[in-house]
Amino acid sequence: KLRVANPRRVFKHAMELWDAQGMFLRHHDLVFLQPALITNIIRPLVDRGLVSEVESRSIVKDVVAFVKASLELEHTDVDKLYDELQAFVKFGIISSELLLSFLWRHANLAKEHYSQIIAMLAASGVIFRPESDAAVTAVPSQSSCAACPTYQIRAFEQK
Repeated sequence: KLRVANPRRVFKHAMELWDAQGMFLRHHDLVFLQPALITNIIRPLVDRGLVSEVESRSIVKDVVAFVKASLELEHTDVDKLYDELQAFVKFGIISSELLLSFLWRHANLAKEHYSQIIAMLAASGVIFRPESDAAVTAVPSQSSCAACPTYQIRAFEQK
């Protein structure tokens, strides 16, 4: 057991050291304790290669495999997911849990955590929630949105 005269100071210095070593990521008042997890969450949201995969339809095989592997989804969800991918790469719109499940399929996230993740991404400025569905129609052009790491997310119900 180690006694310290000023534990807050020790904690502050430890946090500064861990920050400098990349043990966590910090954005304003937010601290991300698992940089690898944050990377796995954000990477598919800013993947420029996704645009060409959707436009060339080469991603359809991944969509079909994803739907087939899920016990919750039906064959009709293939078209729905592909349509959502098109809206995502053209306008940056994240419109459902289905799309997030596909984008985050390699991140091992529980669906019940999606709302907290969305709140965290919104707080850090990665995504934003439009005030209404009318605001969603006023989206940037495809060329500007593909290079832009800020996305719109419509409210959707979680199961």
